Amino acid sequence: TVPSSTSSLERAATVIVMLTTRPEYAPLLDATIGFLSTGASQEETATCVVLDLACGPLAGWIAQLVAAPGVAIRVAMACLPDLQPPSGATGPLVERVARCVLLIKLAVSGVVGPRIEQLVAHRHQLAFIFDLLAPRLDSYLNHLVDCQTQVPDAAIMVLTAAVSQLSVLPSLQARLIAGQLRPSTLMTILHPHAPPIPGLDQPEPT
Repeated sequence: TVPSSTSSLERAATVIVMLTTRPEYAPLLDATIGFLSTGASQEETATCVVLDLACGPLAGWIAQLVAAPGVAIRVAMACLPDLQPPSGATGPLVERVARCVLLIKLAVSGVVGPRIEQLVAHRHQLAFIFDLLAPRLDSYLNHLVDCQTQVPDAAIMVLTAAVSQLSVLPSLQARLIAGQLRPSTLMTILHPHAPPIPGLDQPEPT
């Protein structure tokens, strides 16, 4: 869920009350309680976003959120304009929330290192790349949490390569939309040495 027009303090109280009934969230509440009482409304709202997401798509990431609450909250705070209307962000709300979740996973996992700042800052230009790679990224990141694998993934390689090629992304996106470029070819252009990503060129189910 995304915070409504309710004040951040009221929202924080609602979230805390809800999570205090669930013992598995006690460590996360302990780790974030300081961010809920800073007096900075954006930080408090971003903390509520992280706690809300921890009850849904980030439910398997409690340990990582507890270990790096500030990192997750900074990403959520940057994404707040995308999650609250009116928004100039790209795509439907559900897609923007999914991108925020991916960015938080990338941040707290540490898999992209300092490049996370660029990925967050340029998330709108990278939106179509995120959307193309979302299933692969999500699968890899969840496996990373479960198995602590250190094997680099092609989707991560392409994503981090794309953030250093922002000037060419609009033309590549236009060609992709026009059907002049296959997704797999786009990935090769962005990172010629990345392994092929299976299934990219398959049409989405209708």
